[in-house]
Amino acid sequence: MTKSLEHERFVTRSIYNIADQAVAERDYKTNSFLKWFIDEQIEEEANAEQNLSKIKLVGESDGRGILMLDAEMATRVYTVPAPLAANNQL
Repeated sequence: MTKSLEHERFVTRSIYNIADQAVAERDYKTNSFLKWFIDEQIEEEANAEQNLSKIKLVGESDGRGILMLDAEMATRVYTVPAPLAANNQL
């Protein structure tokens, strides 16, 4: 989970670097396009932080905590992001 959070932060920095370049070049179309990715990445980073917090809370117990966490995570439902759904790109 720590590596997952590190990766999400890397992706966030990468998107921010692209957005910074778009602003510097006054590329308003790209800047507008990137807003969705920035918003989505905020959510992804928050999810990774929550997952890491839950793992730390479970700790090295007798295994019941991790089973409960596994059951909770199994209920998550994937939703196709709006720009992909609009273009039928899966």
